[in-house]
Amino acid sequence: MYVISKPFNGQAISILDDEGKVALTSTLHNNGQGNLAFEDYAQLEEVQRRYPGGVELVSEEEFARIQDEWLKDQYTSKPPREVSEDHYYHMRDVVMPMKVGSGTHGDHWFICGEIITASIATMHAHRGDKYLAKEVDINDKSTWIRMEDFT
Repeated sequence: MYVISKPFNGQAISILDDEGKVALTSTLHNNGQGNLAFEDYAQLEEVQRRYPGGVELVSEEEFARIQDEWLKDQYTSKPPREVSEDHYYHMRDVVMPMKVGSGTHGDHWFICGEIITASIATMHAHRGDKYLAKEVDINDKSTWIRMEDFT
């Protein structure tokens, strides 16, 4: 089980240990007297101040789903932005691309080999003299730059 903030901020705060208590709370909040139960942890003044919306427990599967939604909202849901020709070629030449191609996503395109987080990376594409960049999920082509983005 994962401890996360409400609203979710992109990362787990902690996990439950083998005894079902919030890991690391013994040294951080309880003067070495043992890890705290989730209910006790959630009531700590410091936790309530840091996470005013509260905290909650989620399963590993639920955490993966919530994190995926958060990543899409933070990165891949944004439209492509126009970049200069110099920027396009600088990124292509400096950061080793992990994927390259032509057609479908522009006359020429590449995805930077530098991962931002999880499976999110920056895609660059150009068509004629228009150059675009966008954060995409490398495993989800629906987030990639499309030909219609150039119109």
